[in-house]
Amino acid sequence: MLAKSTLVHSVAQEAIKLALAASVKKLALCSHNPQCSNAVEEGIVEHTNLIIAIGGASTIVFATSGGLVIIA
Repeated sequence: MLAKSTLVHSVAQEAIKLALAASVKKLALCSHNPQCSNAVEEGIVEHTNLIIAIGGASTIVFATSGGLVIIA
């Protein structure tokens, strides 16, 4: 079985692929791992934004937390 840190990045990478394929405007990433610190989440968001910028897309990526309400 893969390590949790590998799974986190794997899921974020899959989300990026789907977001780019669907030309979404905003991508919210969240972690259900209580051991995942804000710094780790911010690093994942920064990495995701870098990949999206390299791909030439304008998708906005941000981290979410429990109970966050997003109004489109």
